[in-house]
Amino acid sequence: MLLLLLCGCAIGAEDRARREYQIQPGSLFLFEESPTLSPCDPIPAPSGKGPVAYLDAAGNVFVLHRKDQLSLARTEVSGLTLHPAFSSVAISGGQRDAYSIDLCAAAGEIDRPDAQQVLDGIRLSRSGDTLTLTAPSYDPERPSRSELRIAAPRDLPLSVDGSFSAVEIMDMAAPVKVRTTHARIKIMRTSGSVDAEADEFGVIDFAGERGEVRLNSANEINLKLTATKFNGSLHALAGEPVRVILPDAFSTPFEAAVRKASDFICRAPLCSQIKHSRREGGEWFSFGSATAALRFVSTKGPVVIDSLEQLRAAREQQKRETDEEAAERNLQTRHINNVAGSIHSEADAREYVNLLWKHFAPDVPKWIARSTLDRVARAEYAAVAGGEFIPEDRIANSFNNFVQRIGAPDWAHVTPEELHAIRAGELASAKATWNSYPNIWLMPNIYHVGSAGNLAPGCRAVEALKMLYTLNHLFSNAIYARERLRQNPVASHTVEARQSSPSSQEQLREYRVAFARAQEKEQELRRVEFEYVKQHGSKAYEAIVREMIDGVLP
Repeated sequence: MLLLLLCGCAIGAEDRARREYQIQPGSLFLFEESPTLSPCDPIPAPSGKGPVAYLDAAGNVFVLHRKDQLSLARTEVSGLTLHPAFSSVAISGGQRDAYSIDLCAAAGEIDRPDAQQVLDGIRLSRSGDTLTLTAPSYDPERPSRSELRIAAPRDLPLSVDGSFSAVEIMDMAAPVKVRTTHARIKIMRTSGSVDAEADEFGVIDFAGERGEVRLNSANEINLKLTATKFNGSLHALAGEPVRVILPDAFSTPFEAAVRKASDFICRAPLCSQIKHSRREGGEWFSFGSATAALRFVSTKGPVVIDSLEQLRAAREQQKRETDEEAAERNLQTRHINNVAGSIHSEADAREYVNLLWKHFAPDVPKWIARSTLDRVARAEYAAVAGGEFIPEDRIANSFNNFVQRIGAPDWAHVTPEELHAIRAGELASAKATWNSYPNIWLMPNIYHVGSAGNLAPGCRAVEALKMLYTLNHLFSNAIYARERLRQNPVASHTVEARQSSPSSQEQLREYRVAFARAQEKEQELRRVEFEYVKQHGSKAYEAIVREMIDGVLP
């Protein structure tokens, strides 16, 4: 019986979370344009130092990259039909005499020999008015990405029939027909007829003020009607939520249909004018006295109506509150940094540690005792007043004992030189960003520096614990530092100079490749830790973490 009750509670919580998601307003950001990006990054000249990885807009790292271009004069075609697979497609209409088509293809993991084969699998072919884009299906072991960007004559018809392909269409005046599966369709500012269908978990986002529009989604539909009157007709049918954002003065008659009355949610000023009736096996809600030109139907979820003005006001209010919270947080962070740089007594050190404790207390494990804080405060004062800094080799040895205890590979062991390189990079970042973006994790006054302000060997107590945290939770920083030291043995002493000078595109890409490798190692170390906890329990894991801390603090 107890098991049944627990299962019932879990199912109930899941249902409540699903319901809360369904009745949320449509998100305004869905209908905003991101800054225009080139579909392909510039390709740097080979350096002769090994493979250069290429990055897509999302920051994914690929070994190989290809850009194909095609131009079709409007005299060659009467319109355009696309058949994309496992790709993303973006089409923008304008006053043009030709189609300008760019295909950006990227493929292959670092250090994998089959990258070219994967890249060759991304191909764009033409037959008359039809373009077919083929690409490999998703495979984490053989990653790839294909993006098709088309600048189209807005007055020529467009048809897209894709699978596993996101499609974005903007500013078309001619008829548009689009279908895809397992992906999102986004349509904005069209003025002609639109017929869109998203199957198999697909989603449709539409923003506009005119046209003969038919939308059909197996999942959800988000609508933003941008004028007080919709010129034309719009029918939206979804298996799950239909979310509608309307101007407060919206006047075009509409009707909505749901399974049960509680599935109609209206939070706009016009809600008081909506009439409810039961017909055709469902609940119908109507606005306006004339024949409805707009119809919103959800077969298994809610129809949600919200005010555009109210959502904008709520977003502005949230932004103000976020800005105020950030300003207060910045003041607190600057105060803690000032205290860290003004320790003249053990009482000052205790104030510093107590301020940090207050900031991090909600996230600190309960087994961290008050006696540990006292040790940190005493060690801070001993470092500042008596020069008793914690050696970097002591921190490295303590961490190495930890990774050895959990059964990590040898590459998880760090050296004092790598530790120093991490510290140098962090101090450089702290100095570069502090005035504009104060960050509790990058306070410049926590570091042990010499009279000239340069990083010095040995750590103060708080920085030593921070280094343990970095090694434990951001081990990619250690691998990245190791790579820098391998390429340049004096990197740990020149990080600040390097960060202050601009980097070439090729250097930036090489840094990103190194960091991608580092993240792979970090994920591997996480799996080792998880297996240790799984086999030995969380108490045993806490015990060796305590040993690691005890091995660093005096």
